[in-house]
Amino acid sequence: MKKFLPTILLVLVCLGGYWYASSQNFFQEKQDDAAKPLVQAQASDLQQVKIESACGTVELVKQGEAWQMTQPQPYPVNKYMVDSWLGAFSMLSYDTKVDEQPKDLAEFGLDKPMLQLEAKLADGTSKKVLVGNALPVAGSYYAKLDGDPAVYSISETALQSLGKQAVDFAEKNAVSVDYNKVKRLDVSWKGTAWSLTKKDAAKAAYESAWTLGEKELKAENGTIPLDKLTTLSSEELPKAAAQVKLDNPELKVEVKEGGADGAETASVYVGKVEGSVVWVAKQGGAWAYPVPMDAVQALADAKADAEAAEAAAAASPSPSPAAGAPSPSASPVP
Repeated sequence: MKKFLPTILLVLVCLGGYWYASSQNFFQEKQDDAAKPLVQAQASDLQQVKIESACGTVELVKQGEAWQMTQPQPYPVNKYMVDSWLGAFSMLSYDTKVDEQPKDLAEFGLDKPMLQLEAKLADGTSKKVLVGNALPVAGSYYAKLDGDPAVYSISETALQSLGKQAVDFAEKNAVSVDYNKVKRLDVSWKGTAWSLTKKDAAKAAYESAWTLGEKELKAENGTIPLDKLTTLSSEELPKAAAQVKLDNPELKVEVKEGGADGAETASVYVGKVEGSVVWVAKQGGAWAYPVPMDAVQALADAKADAEAAEAAAAASPSPSPAAGAPSPSASPVP
């Protein structure tokens, strides 16, 4: 009996610990503190967004199926960035409930929140989240839902998806084209000029052969200039085209688009050098984009890159038949 006594005592200690934890709701608290939705809304129901921080105020309004920025300026909006924000906001969850009835919001930095996120729904109601100080434990912040007295903790990762500025939502592509419908591309930049033409307008860009000047290119080499065209973008906010001097431009890009139906559209983009950037705008367009000089030079150099790739492919030896494989004219052995 004595040799079993330590085991019996250990079992009694475990049972006592389990009873104490249950009496203190330890297990229930763990379940309650699992990540839960703080904002309960469908992304598709959100009609207006407002983000207030030390960097300023950003406001977006949905008009029909499109989103427009109303603050700080009516910058063109990147739809995918807005959709990403709406999804993150609608799924915002909290990690723990810190205090159900806080006596002083200043204790959590929520009397003067560093970040306020608000979204109005189609039914006229709104969801507003206030974000205060960081918790003593790294990676979390105090937060409060407007209309709910409780203080919660939310992850820093969630805030990184939501604490956006105008530049994060603004469209940054200086040139807008349908990649697979481009039929012809003409580029002129500081004395360099070349033309790229698709041979079969009915095919996608990566399926059709191309001509670059007088040389024919395979699809994978003909699309090199198109890829460079799509890199004409900026990481900064655009300016109204009327505010940028675009006379005597150093860059001119003409794009013709069309499909198998024969319909064709043409767009012209011009660019003016200013310091280390080239301000690029579509003729007749409302906005000009500060594109890095290197990206514009890479587009101009795309002709040489495509020709080099074509020459390298032509110089590569064709793969020889696998050893032991019968030639096409060999008769099968009975």
